[in-house]
Amino acid sequence: MEFTGRFAIADYIVFGASLAVSTAIGIYYACSGGKQKTTKEFLFGNKTMGIIPTALSLVATFLSAISILGWPVEIYNFGTQFATWFFAAFISMPVPAYIFIPIFDKLQVTSVYEYLELRFNNSVRLFGAITFIIQINLYMAVALFAPSVALSQVTGIPLWIAIVASGSVCTFYTSIGGLKAVVWTDSLQMIIIFGGLIAVIVRGTLDVGGMAEVGRIAREGDRLEFFNINPDPTVRTTLWSMIIGGAFIILSSTCTNQASVQRYLSMKNLKSAQRCLWLTVPVWAINFLLVTLIGLTAYARYHDCDPLLANYINSHDQLVPYFVQDTLRFMPGASGLFIASCFSGALSTVSSGVNALAAVVLIDAVKPVYKAIRKKELSDSKSTAASKLLAVGFGVLAICLSLLIASIGSTTIVAISLTFYGMVGGPLFALFTIGIMLPMINSWGAISGLLASLGVSFWLGFGALFAGKPQTPLKKSIVACLTVNSTTEVDVANTSRSLYDETASMSSSIFLPSTETTPLSNQGDVNDVWYPYRISFMWYGLIALVVCTVVALVISYITGGNKKVTNRDVFWPLALKYCVYGTPPIEEMTTTLSAGKEDKENPSLIKTGLDGPYNIAEPKEPYIIYTTSL
Repeated sequence: MEFTGRFAIADYIVFGASLAVSTAIGIYYACSGGKQKTTKEFLFGNKTMGIIPTALSLVATFLSAISILGWPVEIYNFGTQFATWFFAAFISMPVPAYIFIPIFDKLQVTSVYEYLELRFNNSVRLFGAITFIIQINLYMAVALFAPSVALSQVTGIPLWIAIVASGSVCTFYTSIGGLKAVVWTDSLQMIIIFGGLIAVIVRGTLDVGGMAEVGRIAREGDRLEFFNINPDPTVRTTLWSMIIGGAFIILSSTCTNQASVQRYLSMKNLKSAQRCLWLTVPVWAINFLLVTLIGLTAYARYHDCDPLLANYINSHDQLVPYFVQDTLRFMPGASGLFIASCFSGALSTVSSGVNALAAVVLIDAVKPVYKAIRKKELSDSKSTAASKLLAVGFGVLAICLSLLIASIGSTTIVAISLTFYGMVGGPLFALFTIGIMLPMINSWGAISGLLASLGVSFWLGFGALFAGKPQTPLKKSIVACLTVNSTTEVDVANTSRSLYDETASMSSSIFLPSTETTPLSNQGDVNDVWYPYRISFMWYGLIALVVCTVVALVISYITGGNKKVTNRDVFWPLALKYCVYGTPPIEEMTTTLSAGKEDKENPSLIKTGLDGPYNIAEPKEPYIIYTTSL
């Protein structure tokens, strides 16, 4: 039986309404307030954003449709150990809240990669910015592609129409409404996401006999696991890999991702930004709880008739849409609500990425090039216009890349894109970490460490991908299935089905006797794969940090250490205080801020330019050096 769409008129209405409201928010902020005429308003919302909507936006930025459609499948196939990732979110929050955010707030950077120039040099800054641009573009394409596939499968809408429609909506409201539109739309989309998840959970648990029955079936199917303390790094998910390894994945998103930093700096002050970050913890907790329950409820419903093994669906990606359609078919509009939640995750990710990329390219490329050619600063009105054009350009690029993935039609391309995002996030976080924590690192060490960690991450990630590491999901059954389709002869007693290689289809119906199956994701033995390629992807971030740190220290020592006269504000104060070797020359009692930024909380600070008194109205240099008057 092939999985086909059953969208009703009410579902289309609900889904269309969610897209219409997102568009309306963008139009509202384009026509209200300052009408997005300045870069401060377009990129930072005039630093007036509220704590609650910004916290929701921070979570929505990284809660893509990949998470909504993929995390429940992880729980369904491998159990609840994955859910312990939440604890990593909790224990990692002090790092961005009390180390990274205070530094970025004091420096008042527009692009987070400005920090790399202040700490090292322009070459490190450009290398970091280019790496981020590639990373986010690929991730946005995947984030847009995943829900478009789901929508196409459940409605019959051509895939290219789904991609173009959703990509156009988020590009439109981002390019005209700026950060305010992104934050408030993200907040609305988080509500839609939670509403869709809750609707499926409530109906699904009622169908199987209640939450107690869900727990019983999950326990009997070995799906309930939270304390696997196996230290083997090749095990897919353990308590250690999810908490320790998972913490570094979260840190790469919360500490150094432009989309996150941009939201921190949209708050009115540092304390508001820190409160906002801590408020994301309970939001993440709710999200992890809901997607875990989705996975367990789906398993409770299909524990004795797995739709993938029974050929009711053609891919593991279809499991959640299939479950939603099966569960909510008697509730008009409910399926539309859930698909809208999937698209909301994609829209929030793409809109945040587009806004962040516009900021990075404007600050790190457009303004420096303009100044080099025209010998003057780019005006604020032209900067705002450039930001909007960049937002449109990156939105169109995301749509094109998604269409390219669709035209190739290979899950391998999607897997490569997701792997690339994870492999690049770790090295970028490592680069910022050694800059903030290790004063003795110089620019040669930083570039060498970044390149080495990128090389190792790519080697491990792509090596594991192409080596075809076997994945063994937990036991699944087809004892209750009545029919299954196939064009080939089937050995029912020893049926094995790949999680990622669903190619069998049958033309005639046969009766299946009671049998349980343990499908393997790939043919072969896991021990046949070289050990480094068996390491869990959850450890890539930590490995990247270790490699980057060791290489940077060695190269910095060989090249004479850090002799650059450096502003003390680019370091974590405790790291500078307890540095026992290679402390660079420090500019005492100074703070470097972007041009035009005033320190109203410290009236004793005298504003001076790099070549004399600094006129805020007519800036001579791109930065202001604040020197304490004694």
